[in-house]
Amino acid sequence: MVEVPAVVRNKAVEAGAQRWLAELDQVVAELAASWGLTIGATFSEGTEAFVAAVDLADGTPAVLKLLV
Repeated sequence: MVEVPAVVRNKAVEAGAQRWLAELDQVVAELAASWGLTIGATFSEGTEAFVAAVDLADGTPAVLKLLV
C-alpha cells in the first residue's frame, strides 16, 4: 500500500478524484511491474501528486510522480 500524504489526499477528495485514490495502489504496482521499478519512500512534501523515490531496473535512482 502506497502512502499518500494528507495534503495530496485532501486535494484529491476536493477535486472529486476518489477513484484516483482508490486505484493508486494498483496503478503504482502495475507501473512497477511494467517498468521494472522498485518503489521506495513517498515524498511527504507533495501537494498535487503522489511522488515516490524509485530505482530503475538497472539500479538508477529516479522519481515516480502521478498527478491527481
